[in-house]
Amino acid sequence: MVCAEKVQGYMKREIACHLCGGNNFRILCQKDDHNIVRCKDCSLIYLSPQPKIEKEIYEEDFFIKNYKDQYGRDYIEDKENIVRFAKSRFQTIEKYIKPGRILDVGCGLGFYLEVAKERGWEVYGVEISEYASNYAKTELGIPVKTGTLDEVSYPNNFFDAVTFWWVYEHLPNPIKTLKKVRSLLKSGGIIALSLPNASGAFCRFRRKRWLEVHPEDHFVDFTPKTIRRCLKQAGFSVLEIIQGGVHPERIIGKIGGFILIKEVYKRLANYLGLGDTMEVYARHE
Repeated sequence: MVCAEKVQGYMKREIACHLCGGNNFRILCQKDDHNIVRCKDCSLIYLSPQPKIEKEIYEEDFFIKNYKDQYGRDYIEDKENIVRFAKSRFQTIEKYIKPGRILDVGCGLGFYLEVAKERGWEVYGVEISEYASNYAKTELGIPVKTGTLDEVSYPNNFFDAVTFWWVYEHLPNPIKTLKKVRSLLKSGGIIALSLPNASGAFCRFRRKRWLEVHPEDHFVDFTPKTIRRCLKQAGFSVLEIIQGGVHPERIIGKIGGFILIKEVYKRLANYLGLGDTMEVYARHE
């Protein structure tokens, strides 16, 4: 990894900023086949050029071995935790709209949609992984189309809600995707996203480490400010942004009195908007 300030003239296939369309950027980091850059005009962070990500990486190993390497248990073993988050997020969605038709983009093995179905939603899923979409269909009875959102079709004005749980940062054309979602939603429909927060404590205070471990399939990194602008540009009004992902060990490590320090850090980080993740809820205007 080479720090941005020392890199000159590396870009060969620059990608214009997804948000403002500009080509005025600062290189934050150079990696083997892409740069992490920040737009000087609107501050959006994105990859340029975008590395080629093969669909095959999202097959069984992604949900079993790779997930377990990161979280200590595989995706299926983590179902209880996933369901807990799903219930919380549906409580937020249902503050703004009653259950109707819902589409989960990148629905994985279907655990979120299983919760939605139990809460009275008519559920639909899109999933790039053949392994995951087959699991959702055969094990849970969830109607899932295999592919990307661009590769499948649904009627316009069909859904009451569309969700992206840890998916939106993986998409190569974020504004284009939002505009398609808007066409699929009924007027007043809700879009909900969970995604990393590029203005969180980890990115702000341990920038070098954040860049070192940055996933090559996270094509765009958003802050509350830039995701608001994206949604507004696509015709949505933001209803609520909830910050989470407070991890003091990423900043200060584990030291004596860690539990007490963690609680103090959590309250301070939430107050200052330094969570490493965020949930965003917006309405089709």
